Amino acid sequence: MLDLSTRLDTLSTVKKAHWYGLKRLGIETVRDLLYHFPHRYEDYATLVPIERLTADTKATVEGVVREIKSERSWKRKLLITRATLQDSTGQLRVIWFNQRFVESTVKVDERIRLSGKVTQDKEGLIMQSPAFERAERMATHTGRLVPVYPETTSLTSKFLRWQIATLFQALQEIPDPLPLEILTELHLPDLRSALAYLHFPKSEKHILLAEKRFAFEEMFFLQLKSLSIKNLLTTGHAVSLKTDEPAMSDFKKSLPFALTQAQEKALKEILADLEKTHPMNRLLNGDVGSGKTLVAALAMLTTAANGYQSALLAPTEILAAQHAQTFRKLFETSGKNMALITGSQSELNGETLTKKSLIQAIKAGIPDIIIGTHALLEDKVRFQNLALVVVDEQHRFGVAQRARLQELTFEALDGSKHAVPHYLSMTATPIPRTLALTLFGNLDLSLLDEMPAHKKPIITRVAARDAERQKVYTFIREEIKKGHQAFVILPLVEASKAMEEVKAATTEHTRLQNGVFPEL
Repeated sequence: MLDLSTRLDTLSTVKKAHWYGLKRLGIETVRDLLYHFPHRYEDYATLVPIERLTADTKATVEGVVREIKSERSWKRKLLITRATLQDSTGQLRVIWFNQRFVESTVKVDERIRLSGKVTQDKEGLIMQSPAFERAERMATHTGRLVPVYPETTSLTSKFLRWQIATLFQALQEIPDPLPLEILTELHLPDLRSALAYLHFPKSEKHILLAEKRFAFEEMFFLQLKSLSIKNLLTTGHAVSLKTDEPAMSDFKKSLPFALTQAQEKALKEILADLEKTHPMNRLLNGDVGSGKTLVAALAMLTTAANGYQSALLAPTEILAAQHAQTFRKLFETSGKNMALITGSQSELNGETLTKKSLIQAIKAGIPDIIIGTHALLEDKVRFQNLALVVVDEQHRFGVAQRARLQELTFEALDGSKHAVPHYLSMTATPIPRTLALTLFGNLDLSLLDEMPAHKKPIITRVAARDAERQKVYTFIREEIKKGHQAFVILPLVEASKAMEEVKAATTEHTRLQNGVFPEL
């Protein structure tokens, strides 16, 4: 019997080519497909009489096919299918390119519904390559708010709409994971209704209501998971790491600057957690430059002073190398051994080793402080006595890497079944406290809301108009003349059809290199 767990490759309507495309989108079961939500909608809900059509608009029309024929263009070798649609107000020319199935599907004197863009040529209005359906059929591709889905090669939104509509009608039960009393209290639709609102919306109000329900569902289960992890941590055993107060005070006095009050407060909270016999699970939140790394470094120094290892995970090689450089300067007189392990680097106290040798050294407990990227998460990496894990920007790690982080936290990777490492996560993402408690319900929160006195203020400007951008380019040139660097950060690497309005690094690099800064 068909249910949410049914694999799509067992269905007769899903061919092998479809299955490969679905897997690329992470869709394997009926549930995966129903939770593959549209990223936008085409509004074809209003039926327009042919006589009221205008050029350069999207519309839905319904009428009778008066003629249809296909021919091949000798110039471009295209298969062109032309048809005439008639309603009570007039006639409309319709054309499809390279769609062989149209003539065999659409018949003369058949009543159909078309949705697409109306343009104008020298002969008048014409609709090019519209979606079509028989008029008596339930609106799926035309005549409604038509969902457009994230796609991949050989897997179109039309195919996805057809599959979702077929499966949705065939499903007898769609169990709702949310309790009825919660849905009632918050005026949220049940799961079946919410899925219908997203995939077959009658109005934008339905879409918004469904989005609200699924946003709540995601946060609800995130909080349940967080509480589960918190419960696991509070029952787990951790090594108690004592702070040598005189040594810590002397070390802070040796720094070329004083810690801010926010840093002192956060450090006090972290050191107090480290002394407990159940694992710390804390989020250190502060803007770039607020001094998170120093606070984490002092926690790792305390761990090393107790004779245990600590590991810091960074999302990129550049960031890992920066952390290693900072730590070497901080602890150069401490006598502590430090390792750096990334995809391309393996160092112990600044000296290059083979990766195999460094992994053996880590397992033997030689480095007290280990800094690395995802290379630190490889199966072959083992620790002798790991007591503290620090993660910089955990949200930037992928799904598989996050799963490994959990293993790193709960299994310690050193074979110990008796102690769980303390855990400290750092982020510079500005999260309001209430949202942080929702997103990270399993984490205690330390906030660095004060910048060190020696830090220059961060200035943020918006340059939306072209004239303002020219001022930015002039400013960049002046700074480079002074021997400084400038970075241009963009949201995408390559251009994306799904996000056409968002600039990509590759195309913007070409524009800046050729048109704005050809001399740099």
